[in-house]
Amino acid sequence: MYSKELIKMKVEDELRKTNALAYYWGKEITPDQLQLEMNRMARNSKNPKLLKEVWNALQNDPRLIAECIARPVLTDKMNGR
Repeated sequence: MYSKELIKMKVEDELRKTNALAYYWGKEITPDQLQLEMNRMARNSKNPKLLKEVWNALQNDPRLIAECIARPVLTDKMNGR
């Protein structure tokens, strides 16, 4: 289990990355992009059981899944990582 401090640090780091994309490179992550990334994850998962467990932990809330899982992946892709 992650500590609240670690989770807070991860969230703040992700917000910094997202803001940097928008500010320095003019790249915004849209709701459509988040949805497409969630669809890609569901379609191409090498471990669907684990993905389902993670999504269940997020109460199958599309907004939470998008922000906690899809946004970090998209941010890294758009940053060239």
